Amino acid sequence: MTSRASTVRVPVPGLDARLLAAGISLGRRTLRYSSAQPMLRLAVGGQDLAVFTGRSGEATTTVLECAREPRVTVLEGDAAHAYAQGALRLDVRLGGLARVLVEGGGVARPLLLLLADDETSVRLWPHPTPSGPFLVYGPALLRTAERHGTTAQLTGDTVDDADLEVWAPPGVTEVAWNGAPVPARGTPSGSLRATRRLPGAAPVRLPALTGWRRRAENPEAAVDFDDSAWRTADLTTSYATTPVPVGQPVLFADDYGFHYGDVWYRGRFEDAAGAKAVSLAYVTGTQGLLMAWLDGKPLGTHRMPVPDARTVRKETWSATAAFPLAPDDGPHVLSVLVRRMQHDEDGGANDSHKAGRGLVRVAFDGASPAMRWRIQGPAAPDPVRGPLNNDGLYGSGTAGICPGSRTGTGRRSRFRVPGGGRVWSGTGRGSGRPSSPARTRPSGSP
Repeated sequence: MTSRASTVRVPVPGLDARLLAAGISLGRRTLRYSSAQPMLRLAVGGQDLAVFTGRSGEATTTVLECAREPRVTVLEGDAAHAYAQGALRLDVRLGGLARVLVEGGGVARPLLLLLADDETSVRLWPHPTPSGPFLVYGPALLRTAERHGTTAQLTGDTVDDADLEVWAPPGVTEVAWNGAPVPARGTPSGSLRATRRLPGAAPVRLPALTGWRRRAENPEAAVDFDDSAWRTADLTTSYATTPVPVGQPVLFADDYGFHYGDVWYRGRFEDAAGAKAVSLAYVTGTQGLLMAWLDGKPLGTHRMPVPDARTVRKETWSATAAFPLAPDDGPHVLSVLVRRMQHDEDGGANDSHKAGRGLVRVAFDGASPAMRWRIQGPAAPDPVRGPLNNDGLYGSGTAGICPGSRTGTGRRSRFRVPGGGRVWSGTGRGSGRPSSPARTRPSGSP
């Protein structure tokens, strides 16, 4: 690269890339060019601060515009410097966190250059606040940074033991980490550095998951199940790009506000004598499934095929599940559970993410009964477990998987589901402590 009649050698290894910075502001000073990668610039603690990064062991050159020769102090790291013809040149071999302080030369505000290798740079955390920006170095994660009087209140996480160093707004003289004060001292870099390392995370000791028990899951399939609070599926138009069959109501889950998780349908009908089979057309994401019951008795399960090399990128799958039956005049209840899976990502910008999910069409072989449908998906988002843990199953909607649930009072489980359907299997209830959480998993049967 050529810059102002100077040739800059920039090594670029194979299968790699470099961003060349030139002519950018570093606060009161201007960067002429650098072969290191610019990461951030802050005005913090009465000085300008700039961070550059690169591969460990890489030799970098950084040149600053300086009308007069400044005072340069290498605080840490393998660095050399020289001034000539209005430019300050810094040659730094990256490894850890090199620190170079540039003062004077006609500029009132000092500039602290931090040059970090890639492994070190991921532990530098800038954080804006109403009191001014913070820069924290050391922990695996910084969550929050606030100024409380003269104290920098920091929260975050560590994995292994870690250093803690803080560049803070003027007037901050103390540091607290996760609510506990941390002894710290000032440094020539203008920071506060903890005099002892932060402790790493304690090891996680998992309990032995034994004594599994199970409870039957799907009361929604029973004839006398109360579905009066479910949404009536009576829409005639859909937002989905999947066509709605003529003469059928919209049964796509998203049109009724159920955008994730399992979806239950209950259809009531009479006058089905002579029917030999029922066909259930449905649409899901990858590896969706459908389970059906008539008057509480299992009809069967249908699964979408596992993708192969040809269909691995296919995101919307459609199929028709056909089950034999021999109903009388009725009335009857057809219960259907659809595991609808995810939506497309619309990578082709063709509205593929708007494809329907759930039942599409229901038809009987040998009869044409009028169907009255109700639909139910996940309940209101749980403020403790989060919205994606409400999966539309009865055990979730009734808090059957929460601490204190009655899962553990069921039968001893071998993870087998007699007669088909869903069960909840749980453990963690054998300690004699009523508040110990149940660890549960739903199980299914083909």
